[in-house]
Amino acid sequence: HCLTNRILLRGKMELGEKPTKLHELVAECASGHPGQICIIFDSGKGEATEQQSITYAQLWQKVTELKLEFENLSIKEQIVGVLLTDGLSIPSVLMSLLSTSCAFHPMNIEGVQYTAAALRNAGVPWILVHSELVQKLDPLLKLLNGCQVSSEVLSKNGLELFQIKHSSNPGLASVKQNDLAYCITTSGTTSTPKMVYVSHACIVPNIINLRNIFQLGLNDRVLLTSPLTFDPSIVEIFCTLSSGACLVIVPSDIKRRPEKLLEIIHDRQTITVLQTTPTLLRSVPPSKLQQSLLGPTTSLRVLALGGEMFPTKDVLRGWLHPENSKTQFYNLYGITEVSCWASC
Repeated sequence: HCLTNRILLRGKMELGEKPTKLHELVAECASGHPGQICIIFDSGKGEATEQQSITYAQLWQKVTELKLEFENLSIKEQIVGVLLTDGLSIPSVLMSLLSTSCAFHPMNIEGVQYTAAALRNAGVPWILVHSELVQKLDPLLKLLNGCQVSSEVLSKNGLELFQIKHSSNPGLASVKQNDLAYCITTSGTTSTPKMVYVSHACIVPNIINLRNIFQLGLNDRVLLTSPLTFDPSIVEIFCTLSSGACLVIVPSDIKRRPEKLLEIIHDRQTITVLQTTPTLLRSVPPSKLQQSLLGPTTSLRVLALGGEMFPTKDVLRGWLHPENSKTQFYNLYGITEVSCWASC
């Protein structure tokens, strides 16, 4: 049908050929489940029925629209910095860039000098930002002499594009040649930014392996817990959307309110797969965990813990209701620079 044809027109992937790129994993899934809800945005306000959602067909339609505009703007095989708000459009923006053989760099604008140095070192020539965040980007744009590029299509989608002209380009010679998917700065605090370049060949097997381990499928709902600047978010997004499952996105401020987040996970969205840190669970009284998230009637079947040392068995027993035989714990604590969601 039309969606399948649209996906196959990418020109590289033929029928029967296995996907080797992140966006190809999702394209394959979208062609098989076009009417399935793939993303939900829950603001946490009002009734849960007031949430926003899109299907796989709508997602890929948006990917195609943005991809064509990037090609019209000659944005291809380059690294693009992205600064995005929490919402339905995060996956479509990332996949449309990947579809043009670009790599994306999720930006952190907390430290302007640090971010500017990272962009210069990587030779990032473009910044794509949600319109409501442009003002926050002003100091960085002034520092880099960034200029806005007009695009009706991007503006209609709540996006603005800026070009950065570097005096030299010390970044990787070719995004395509190096098979780059994305790059992130390490979490270190030294004055010199360290950029980690992640290729499709590195991350795709990880995605396939984890979605198989978690047995992700059409009935699953996965919460996007990590910010884009932390690369487990890439695993959350692409494991979910390459499995026919549904990605649930919530505002960042809710992620900082454990009680409210617990309400969304357990009551409003009935999340089935959750990746988080032990700190989040420790911020909730064990008695409450046993009556909700880790209770006997929970929807949660996979709880993957990373970012910190894995809790002891005694701690886990204190969180888990004795009659909960559904939830399985996974230890994902590892070095993210070696592998997203490395398991120890």
